Amino acid sequence: MRTVDFSALKVGDIILSDSPKFGSRVGELAYRYSKFVVMSAGEGEHAVVLHLGMYPDFYLLTRSDEGFSMEALDGGTAEAKVYPALWHFTAEEFQCLGMDERMDAQGRLFALMDALNAQGVPESVYQLMREAVLGVAGERAIESSLVNLPRARKVMGKAVNTGVEVYREMVDAYVDAAGTLGRAMRTAIAESLGLLGRNAGWRNDGEQVVVASEGTKSVRHEVLFRTNVGVACQGAFYFVERVTDGRAYVSDPATGEEAGYMAVEDGVGLTMHLNDGSKVQMSRYTIVPVSTREELAVYAKDFQAVRNYIVAINTRIRDVLAEHDELSFSVSTYVPDSVSGAIGYAYDMVRQLDSQAVEVRERADEWMGKVLHLNQQAHGE
Repeated sequence: MRTVDFSALKVGDIILSDSPKFGSRVGELAYRYSKFVVMSAGEGEHAVVLHLGMYPDFYLLTRSDEGFSMEALDGGTAEAKVYPALWHFTAEEFQCLGMDERMDAQGRLFALMDALNAQGVPESVYQLMREAVLGVAGERAIESSLVNLPRARKVMGKAVNTGVEVYREMVDAYVDAAGTLGRAMRTAIAESLGLLGRNAGWRNDGEQVVVASEGTKSVRHEVLFRTNVGVACQGAFYFVERVTDGRAYVSDPATGEEAGYMAVEDGVGLTMHLNDGSKVQMSRYTIVPVSTREELAVYAKDFQAVRNYIVAINTRIRDVLAEHDELSFSVSTYVPDSVSGAIGYAYDMVRQLDSQAVEVRERADEWMGKVLHLNQQAHGE
């Protein structure tokens, strides 16, 4: 590779231009090169070259005050393109250096390093590599040019290796944090189940009655009520005493007094009618597996302790994941106020932590593997 010397040009030689765009995106460098083949060369400071692009065209290559100019030989009057420098290879040199393969690999590498083209990789990693490749305002872009392979190898090797190292450290820290949080929630689940499992166990010896209404397509119109069991309603617990005339009567487990009844209303669905005149539409009929009011009173206190425990762990999860916001998923601060909802939430949080850690690791390994491979293809010895 050398700058163009017209006296040395031969038909079949390759001319390469490198015009890196001085923009803000690394991906723009994927289109920096143009390749020409010499079609006619003789005496004088000129040659006819063919642009080997999507639309092959002939150009008259001459020397100019600014370096070199390319005038399209298409009969048009467009202003000639000016190049400060052009690079000359014999066909054999171009092939032996594997320049086509290197330019293709480098272009794909730049695209992969671009924040707009590779999703899921932290923006901070892209920013780090962008500065290493482009500098503050694009002034370093020429340093990654394949026309100076040793320099490009050094510059791009440093950019890629630094980005990979930082990304790997971020992933390791996130996976470690997710593992710690998952173990904390598993402990919370085990201790919660142990606390809630202190009662004698639900005997399932009550009456079962199906209560129905006309209903609508969007409202559940049939419910199987059970007696001698607890039921949850918006954070409160009631004990189902009896079912008569389409109503399931409930009592307050703390006092033993009747608190109201549940019914299935036309067009509304399952509704709790309390003795103070208020009504609560129930989206779900959620039982509490206890057999007596006394067991339900204990269960209600235990559940509040359990929910507080899970909320505390969940708050910790939210705060820790916020420190890894470029890699992690968002966590809801709300823990359901029913037994099934809270325990189910805790199990699902463990699943999310585990699956997200695997996904983050796999995504990072895939991206880093591609970047390292393309860097070797483009700049390796």
